[in-house]
Amino acid sequence: MLRLSFALALALTGARTVRADSSPLPQVRLIWVRGEGTDRCSDGASIASRVSQRLGRNVFSDSALTRIEGVIEREGAQWRAHLYMRGADGRLEGVRHLTSDAPDCNALDAAATLAVALAIDPETALRPLPLAAAAPSSNGTAAESPQAVAPVVAAPPPVALNERPRREDVELSVDAIASLGLLPKTSAGMSLSLGVDVARSTEVTAGALYLPEVHTADGDFAFGLTAGWAGACFLPVEAPRARLLLCGMGLLGAIHSVVLAFEPTNPGERFWGAAALSARVRVRVAGPVIVDVGGDAIAPVIRDRFLVRNRPGTVFQEAPVVGTVFAGLGVEIP
Repeated sequence: MLRLSFALALALTGARTVRADSSPLPQVRLIWVRGEGTDRCSDGASIASRVSQRLGRNVFSDSALTRIEGVIEREGAQWRAHLYMRGADGRLEGVRHLTSDAPDCNALDAAATLAVALAIDPETALRPLPLAAAAPSSNGTAAESPQAVAPVVAAPPPVALNERPRREDVELSVDAIASLGLLPKTSAGMSLSLGVDVARSTEVTAGALYLPEVHTADGDFAFGLTAGWAGACFLPVEAPRARLLLCGMGLLGAIHSVVLAFEPTNPGERFWGAAALSARVRVRVAGPVIVDVGGDAIAPVIRDRFLVRNRPGTVFQEAPVVGTVFAGLGVEIP
């Protein structure tokens, strides 16, 4: 079964296609890449030939500034096509992601052909092919029967260029963290994070971090931190294998204080809370495995001062803005 998970803007206000009104179709450069395991899928020349056949003219030129880039992949039992349309200035103007669970590449080839044709000329691309036009066979060549008529595939509903496919993935990652200012010294810890896609460009996130106790410079005290967080992330950039997330989060937990050289009067944990902004990049490296890297800017809401009776100065107090950097591995669960 073929699934259209993202569409190029074809005829919406503000979305530019290659053709404007009834003006002649300009030349387009087609760049077609077949990944590992997709040798039986159509190559760029075959796709260009079928698109030109559907449009009734050859619109492709290697010297054209406007270009459509296609990448064909095989992920397990699924075929995937990623189409990118770029204007003469090189800027990305549209994206379409196609997937197929069919045993061969034919359904994906047909959908990719239609997608490219629609991006160039939506009006002409949806007209039935003339009887003289041959339908493509399973090996990518045209059938010789003069009565063959290529089927007309219904076009997906147009969407705006700034829309993204609704994903239903869950990302779970374990990261090593370096804290900058959360404790008296730069310290290392661990975090566990969970992200769940809830809309085309929105993800909810939750997780926990643990920073073990580190000593103050004089060795008389030690401090550690344990906290959990929840928040939401926006996806300003998304590619087939990478995602940039910008997140806002609230954190609640406890800061641990340990007195090593004096008689403690009120040792133990103190309630701790903070607000944070986070930027992270997730890159899928192999199958469901992802690499997760990023950093947080954290503003503690509660900044306890730790003092020693009859001793001047503050033993420790967090700065108004502190931070972390992190890197780790995770899995992407469909």
